[in-house]
Amino acid sequence: MYDDDLLHDVIANSGYEYKRLGNDAYLVYNFLTKEEQQAFLKLADKDTLPPQWSFHYLKELEDMGKDLYGRTDIASLVIEGKLMLIPRNMDQIISTEPLQEHADEITDRLNNQFLPQNYKSIKYGVIQRHYEGVHLDDHRDTDCNPNLKYATVVYLNDDFGGGEVYFKDEDLTMEMKPVPRSMLIFNANRLHGTKPVTGDQTRYVLTSFISPVGDNARFDKVANPTNPTEDRHGSDALKHFLETGYGGSGKTGIES
Repeated sequence: MYDDDLLHDVIANSGYEYKRLGNDAYLVYNFLTKEEQQAFLKLADKDTLPPQWSFHYLKELEDMGKDLYGRTDIASLVIEGKLMLIPRNMDQIISTEPLQEHADEITDRLNNQFLPQNYKSIKYGVIQRHYEGVHLDDHRDTDCNPNLKYATVVYLNDDFGGGEVYFKDEDLTMEMKPVPRSMLIFNANRLHGTKPVTGDQTRYVLTSFISPVGDNARFDKVANPTNPTEDRHGSDALKHFLETGYGGSGKTGIES
């Protein structure tokens, strides 16, 4: 299924220590510097109230709408199936915009040192936080966008209970808890998820998605477009946003 391992030679020549988990699945150690790790953790700890995280998540969607479509009416874009709004992310994501220089640097590092020719990652634009009880069900990242080739997860901490990442493919069945500053990169079609976080500490990660150059991940341009807002995660998030807007402000950006 994953016989064509395009990542191997690039990662082997990157100069970084790594572990090969399977074809098109690698754990790269010390991808982040200590300074970068601490800066992202400080940002993640800064805003802890759900309304603040919700605001940053919706702002990130607005920025994405502007980049992809030249529009900021994100509610309309979600309704049209061009953007997805995921309920669990409403209070679990914060923008890396205050650390734009660091975010750009690590995105460039990924693109220039770890990816095959003609592939490019989107920016590390958000930090995800997974608190007690939060988990990710079995899924393939290509379920949302079939154009995706790879996904990455960069780990900021490991002082939490549970939260192991796992894979459930025939050629890769395992679970692990990567060390801080490491990057997990894998084929976006691999079946994976995370176990529930336990205890009082929060799991913090950065994520990015990689497509062939020229494919800008527009949901209305994929072979089989879907609207994960409704089809996979229910309509509660969109309803909540339309009713309350940014952090309860009432602003939705819907096109009039």
